[in-house]
Amino acid sequence: MLSTKYLILLLSLLLPFVAPFAKTSFKDAADILSGHSSVVAIERNSQGLKERGEVEGSWGDPQVSVAFKNFPRDTLASDETPMTGIEFGVAQKIALTPKYARKQKSWDSFGDAEAFAAKDHYRVLLKNFWQILITEKLIREKRKVFKENLNSISKILKTSKRLYANGRGSQQAVLDIQIRKTEIESGLQSLGFERSQVKDQLSYLLGEKAPSFDYSSTPWKKLLSLNTKGEDFKEKSLKAKVQAKNYQHQAMQLNMVPDIQVKLGYTKRSNIDGRGDFVSAMISLPLPFSQTKYAGKAQAYYEKESMQKSLVNYQRFKENELSVLSTQIARIQNELEILNQKTLRFAENSQKITYKSYALGNSSYNDLLQSDLKLQELYLKRINFQSSLEKAYLSLKFLKGEKLYE
Repeated sequence: MLSTKYLILLLSLLLPFVAPFAKTSFKDAADILSGHSSVVAIERNSQGLKERGEVEGSWGDPQVSVAFKNFPRDTLASDETPMTGIEFGVAQKIALTPKYARKQKSWDSFGDAEAFAAKDHYRVLLKNFWQILITEKLIREKRKVFKENLNSISKILKTSKRLYANGRGSQQAVLDIQIRKTEIESGLQSLGFERSQVKDQLSYLLGEKAPSFDYSSTPWKKLLSLNTKGEDFKEKSLKAKVQAKNYQHQAMQLNMVPDIQVKLGYTKRSNIDGRGDFVSAMISLPLPFSQTKYAGKAQAYYEKESMQKSLVNYQRFKENELSVLSTQIARIQNELEILNQKTLRFAENSQKITYKSYALGNSSYNDLLQSDLKLQELYLKRINFQSSLEKAYLSLKFLKGEKLYE
């Protein structure tokens, strides 16, 4: 027997060849999507907006100045006049209202809105991922129907050739059935190209992990189950934007009261007059006579109202869309039930009876082809219904804010 040391060495040598064949599960894919570049880009923008809030909420840096005052033009001497001196000053803008705090809160709220938008975009990617999987399943199920139909038409073709050889069938029947067979084969090839497109779409979402994705790990049962809990991050993002616009409007209202500029100075003199050094203080403020502040205040008000209306519109849309999707699901389920319990059963029995009759030479090949084609159409119809049902459930879960990765 090999020692533990040699087993470890052997495994380390084989690991690079085994690792690339590791399967990527649905949960792994969901984790990959959380770090997708488009999600990270929005998250970074959220962080940038919050940092901008720090800038907008600041009073600004104090201003330090040095002024050389009243030096004689001819001599530039510092001890010839009592007014000559060097002034050291410091000035600072001071807000008389909390408008800068409102500005900071505004940008913080915009940052929160982008953070929610990043989470919503992650859910959009998950929804797109689900749609790709639903399409892949639809193609897979259609291929299964086409292959079964190909086997069926091959048997019919064999029977037709036998009947033709015995003088009980026509060459036209054999040719028409062969044409039908090539149509099915062409349909299979077309589905193959569609599946390649699905794989290309999957590559955008999962990158290098796309080829190793394990389709059997998809939690189909959980897709068709609805929970009551959920978080609508799009709605949360809109609410955060409304709050941001409210803060902006408050800031512009407070901006009608101007900031004051306070300056303190200390003048170093030669003390010719024995009065020592001088100190000074100054307060200045702008007069709000221009239209800039009034227009800014009005702009902030209308932007706030616009964002509020966007939120109300989305909430109404959501409520209406949830009702539409619920009705759509009920309709598809009803049609599926009728199709499975009645229509398909009748079509399958009809196809069997027609085939037996044709094999005995009692039915025309046109009847058989029509029966076979009708059955295939019904099988495809059922698959399309199932796919539509899955998409409707997906849209309903997405709109309600339910988790899409469990």
